[in-house]
Amino acid sequence: MVRSFLVAALLASPPALSAALSAELTVGKGSLAVNLFGELELSPDETYLTACYGLTRSPPIEGYVDPSDPSLAVPPLTPAPNHQLCLGLDHAFSRHWLVSSAASFSPATVDRITLRAPDGRQAVLATGRQSMGLSLAAAYESAGLSSLEWGVDGSLNGTLHRLTRGVDLPLLAPVFRTEPLVVVRPSLGVVLVIRDDTEVSLRGTYFWYSSDPVTAGRFSDEQLEAIGARLAPLVTRVADPLRAIDLVATRLYQADAVSGFTSAPIQVESRLTLSHRFGSRLRGQLAYTFDRHVPGEGFSHVLSTKWTVRLTDALRAWAALAVQHDEPLDQPELRQMDDPRPSRSGLLTVGAEVSL
Repeated sequence: MVRSFLVAALLASPPALSAALSAELTVGKGSLAVNLFGELELSPDETYLTACYGLTRSPPIEGYVDPSDPSLAVPPLTPAPNHQLCLGLDHAFSRHWLVSSAASFSPATVDRITLRAPDGRQAVLATGRQSMGLSLAAAYESAGLSSLEWGVDGSLNGTLHRLTRGVDLPLLAPVFRTEPLVVVRPSLGVVLVIRDDTEVSLRGTYFWYSSDPVTAGRFSDEQLEAIGARLAPLVTRVADPLRAIDLVATRLYQADAVSGFTSAPIQVESRLTLSHRFGSRLRGQLAYTFDRHVPGEGFSHVLSTKWTVRLTDALRAWAALAVQHDEPLDQPELRQMDDPRPSRSGLLTVGAEVSL
C-alpha cells in the first residue's frame, strides 16, 4: 500500500519548470552596455519570474587645455558605469491577455573631476546619479489561426532619479545638493502578424519630466562662476568645458543596437519595425526610430537591423547594428556658423540565449 502511494505521488508530481538565460553586449564609439536577463517559469505557460542586471557606460568626455596657458586645463573624464537591477513578474490570464510588472533600482554612481589653478589651489567637482522605477504593462493578442492576426499593448513606466552635485573648495567645507527628477513614460504599440512569419509593429512613447532634464542636477552658471572666483583666472577660460561634466548626470544614458543611444533627453519616440522568419532557424528585423528631443535639443534618426539564429532547440544567438544621425538643432535650416553640427554614430550588439 505504501509503495503504491509513493508511485502515485511521483506520477502526479508537476512537470519540471523551464528557465531561460540571456546575455547581450553592446559597443559603440566609447560607449558600452552589458545586459543579463533571466526567466523562470513558476506556473506552466502562465506565470514567469524575471530578473535582470545591466551595466552602461557613456562615452568619455574630452578635456580642455588653454592654448595660451597650458597650466589652465580641465582633465578628461571617463564616466563611471551605471549598474541596474530589476525584478519582474509576467502572468498570462488567457491565450489573449498578458500582464507584466517590474521594479528596478540603480545604485548611486559618482563622477569626480579635479581642477587646479597655476598657484596650486584646486577644487573637486562631483556629479552623481541614482534611480529607482516601477513599470506596468498589458498586452492583448487575437491569437487566432487566420493569415492576418493582430495585437496591441500598453505600458506605463515611472522612474525617480536622484541627481547630486557637489564641490570641495579650498578652505571651505564640501557642499553637496541633491535634486529629484521624475520621468514618466506611457507607451502604446500595435502589431500585425501576416501568415505567421511576418510582423509589422508601430510603437510610440512619450516622456514626461518633473523638471527640465537639461538643467536638472547641473551646476548653474552662477555656481560655476563662484567656483571660478575661488580659482581665478580659471573660470574665465574653462567655464564652458566645465559644463561637460553635468552631461554625465543628466544624460539619462541608455544604449542598444535597436533604439540607438540617448544623445539628449527624449520627448517623443516613434518606432516602426518589420520582422520576418526565414524558415525555422533564421529571423531578420529592420527598424526605424525617430526621437524628438526636449525643446532646444534637436532630434535623432536611427536605422537598425537585427538577425537571430536558432542554433539548437535550446540555444539561439543574435547580432544587431544601428546607425544613428543626431541633429542638435530643432530647426537645422536656421543653423549659424557657430552652432553645433550634426553627428553620426553606430552601435553593435551581440547576444545569446539558452533555455533550460
